[in-house]
Amino acid sequence: ICRRLYSAISVYTALEFVTSLNPIFFLGLSLAFPNGARKLTAAPLGASWLYSDAFGPFFVPVLDDGLAGCWGRWWHQIFRYGFVASARWILSVLPVGLASHPQVRRVTYVMVAFCLSGFVHACGSRTQIADTSPVSGPFLFFALQGVAIMAEQVFKTSVFPKSPFARAPRWLRRTTNFVFVFCWLMASGGLIADDFARGGLWLMEPLPISPLRGLGFGLQGQGWW
Repeated sequence: ICRRLYSAISVYTALEFVTSLNPIFFLGLSLAFPNGARKLTAAPLGASWLYSDAFGPFFVPVLDDGLAGCWGRWWHQIFRYGFVASARWILSVLPVGLASHPQVRRVTYVMVAFCLSGFVHACGSRTQIADTSPVSGPFLFFALQGVAIMAEQVFKTSVFPKSPFARAPRWLRRTTNFVFVFCWLMASGGLIADDFARGGLWLMEPLPISPLRGLGFGLQGQGWW
């Protein structure tokens, strides 16, 4: 549990730090050089809506929607446009009757998004110097998230309404969602967390703490994994 939580906190912290640089660079440059920014891109770099938080709220999506809410509403959506566009293209080449079916569309969007995410992270794993497992590590982790979300959806729409627990109170349903998400991520998280560690990713400092080394606050023994 500690290994999984440390990994999740480190990834979350690193992404929050990196994405927080966007307003500094792009908004700052657009304000300092407005004419140059307009020549560079038609996007309104000075618009505040371009710099929304990378992560959404945590508890409400997870408690109400389970794993789908965790990945779809809480976790960052940096690659969402590319994943959705790819799924939309795949649907465009399918027969109209098949592509218009709600379940086919849902499975396509979910599985394409997570398989592409797994491919992107597997490429990062492949480029590390150490002996990593891109396919059985990062790719499998993200592909399984898609499978788990679809299984969760089938259970909630087809199995649960017919079970004796269909009238369970809201607090019990929300608690069950949270327990499922926590247990599932703890069980599957090792696929990607251990691959990160094996490749030496945690030797990178997610925050620029090097100026603190002279004050005695530097991290010691970074190969602790």
